[in-house]
Amino acid sequence: EQGNWGKDNYRHLTQQQDIGSQITGAGEVTLQAGQDLTATAAHVNAGQHLTAQAGHNLTLTTGTASSDLVEHSKQTSKGWLSKSSVETHDEVHDRQALSTTFSGDKVTLQAGKDLHISGSNVAGTQDVSLNAGHQLTVATAAESHGETHLRQEKKSGLMGTGGIGFTVGKASQKTTTDSDSQLSKGSTVGSSQGNVVLNAGEQLRIHGSEVIAGKDLTLTGQQVTVTSAENRNHTTTKTEQKQSGLTVALSGAAGGAVNSAVQTARTARNESDLRLKALQNTKAALSGVQATQAARLAEAQGSDSSSNNNLAGVSLSYGRQSSRSEQQSRQTTQQGSHLTAGDNLTITAHGDDKGTSGSNGDIRIQGSQLQAGKDLKLNASRDIALSSSQNTEQTAGKNSSHGSSLGVGLTAGPGGTGLNVSANVSRGNGRENGNGVSHNNTTLQAGQTVELNSGRDTTLKGAQVKGEQITAEVKRHLSLSSEQDSQRYDSRQHNTSAGVSATVGPLTNGTASLNASRNKLHSNYDSVQEQTGLFAGKGGYQVNVGDHTQLDGAVIASTADKAKNTLNTGTLGFKDIQNKADFSVEQQNAGVSLGQPTTGQVLNNLAVNALTGAHNQGHDSSTTHAAVSDG
Repeated sequence: EQGNWGKDNYRHLTQQQDIGSQITGAGEVTLQAGQDLTATAAHVNAGQHLTAQAGHNLTLTTGTASSDLVEHSKQTSKGWLSKSSVETHDEVHDRQALSTTFSGDKVTLQAGKDLHISGSNVAGTQDVSLNAGHQLTVATAAESHGETHLRQEKKSGLMGTGGIGFTVGKASQKTTTDSDSQLSKGSTVGSSQGNVVLNAGEQLRIHGSEVIAGKDLTLTGQQVTVTSAENRNHTTTKTEQKQSGLTVALSGAAGGAVNSAVQTARTARNESDLRLKALQNTKAALSGVQATQAARLAEAQGSDSSSNNNLAGVSLSYGRQSSRSEQQSRQTTQQGSHLTAGDNLTITAHGDDKGTSGSNGDIRIQGSQLQAGKDLKLNASRDIALSSSQNTEQTAGKNSSHGSSLGVGLTAGPGGTGLNVSANVSRGNGRENGNGVSHNNTTLQAGQTVELNSGRDTTLKGAQVKGEQITAEVKRHLSLSSEQDSQRYDSRQHNTSAGVSATVGPLTNGTASLNASRNKLHSNYDSVQEQTGLFAGKGGYQVNVGDHTQLDGAVIASTADKAKNTLNTGTLGFKDIQNKADFSVEQQNAGVSLGQPTTGQVLNNLAVNALTGAHNQGHDSSTTHAAVSDG
């Protein structure tokens, strides 16, 4: 789709989508390949039994739907001795994964070597069975979304000042935002009313996906891994402002009153409410009267004070100002796997015939949730490792600004005419950096009993096991440790300015000033949000450990009578975890000014305000204790 509306105004849209095959049968449907069988963005539906067999590899994968939109607009307007323009540019880019779906009353998938499902679905009403001679993988497919937005405004020529005066110059403002997201689309394998069996001759891997069974769910392999998938987002925003020009304006007591009257009159013209408009008109009239009174008062007083000698004047100044800022944020969020069984959930890692070399014989579950209506069992010939996944966030920002001006003014009053010259400069810059880590604990929850059986070690690091009864048989070491979420933030801002002013005339005077400020913020935070542990109900816990049990800020607990709680271990170690939060805020200001307000005054007036400011800080702490319920 293309659209063009003259120079610098257009819209381009490109869309593309993969179209997969569709197979539907009222009875049984069988797909068979001597070697590889691959389905991409396909839909296969059987009224009864769906069977797919491959001599080598069986793959269910996604197609792609893409969309790319680019829009650009530029509008220009011209006035009397002025010109302005607004330019925008927008882009949106999407890449979406289109799932393959195999569904039937019963579903059987069989691969002689590898069975791989990515971002796709296998659904049955009754039993669902997936079997692979080598590796079986249920994983995610990649998706992405990106946006770019730009807006730029420019003005040049003759511009108003708000009162009686004008500026000849130019001004611009530009803002850009870029964002990029990398997403994971999980797979779903399940049965609404039956059993689900996943069996791998070697490794069985579930990644950022769901496996659901109305009845029993069974996973078997030499090694079984259940992990979370990562979603990432990166956003950058930049802003830039520039302004420069020559300004002519009224000054002095009468000039200030006239400017106020003009500004109020403009406000009245723009006011829609009749009563408010009347009030603004009254204010404008009074401001005009004040301008006349200011002139008469100055003439009547004839004072020698400097405040009454600047009745009216005109100023001419040239200035330049610019500022820039940039803000970046990076986020990663974890998409955990979910294994759910209406009745029993069993995972077995049996190792290989040659022994448990490498990681064969391990069950590793990271940042995922396992739930069983009845019993949940993990049987590993080697190790069981339950751990958390981590969400992260990083922010970084910086800004800078600088400005300068040079002015000349001519004032007149009862005391005579004076010439004023002034100059000012300013500069500022700042930075901020922050990062945070939060944990997504692995959870195992059963309506009745949880069993953990490992031929070597069982480790829980950022994990919770919950059941009415918990039993564990650990041949070597049992280790439970809680993890701390953390946040770090630092920012600083520096600003300096300096100015000088001198008046030559009947009353000669001069002033100079220098100011500086600094702000700093620092904060740290480390705390356990979810405690790792074995949490048993009225059935208590029965834990047998061959060597050592270590609890670091973790618990083994139950609501049962202590007679139902047993912990048999060679040795037992405890360690508490200290949580803390600290912050400090520091503000410092320093300034010096020098002036000679009256001719003939020998000594200058000197005022110094050095290193004034405030400093505030705080600290808090708590302890996450290790504990074991009575038994």
